[in-house]
Amino acid sequence: MRRTRYLGEVNESLGLGAIVVRGRAEQSGVVKEAGGADYVTSRAVAPLERLVPWSLPLVRKGGHMLAIKGASAQEEIERTRRDLEKSGATELHLATCGVGILTTPTTVVSAVRATRRVARAQ
Repeated sequence: MRRTRYLGEVNESLGLGAIVVRGRAEQSGVVKEAGGADYVTSRAVAPLERLVPWSLPLVRKGGHMLAIKGASAQEEIERTRRDLEKSGATELHLATCGVGILTTPTTVVSAVRATRRVARAQ
């Protein structure tokens, strides 16, 4: 609740016109009805191979999914890259945030939702 309240306050003070939705990915019909979000952030409480199919459908084609993950995120991407790409995740990148500021920096996985269907290998 604190994060969505903070995002709502920043949105309002900057006049961004964004819609901040708090909820579980599998229950967030609001975003699906709106045609998808430009950005969806997720606390990664599940492995990427489960998180991507839950969160990526909430993102419009060409939009971004950001997942807060642990230090093993790179290994997870390497192990499941094929499955993630089959789910429509492209441009998979890692960012480490808060280095020198936080005791434990935060690892964020970024993915773009494919603009067209990914062909499955035969």
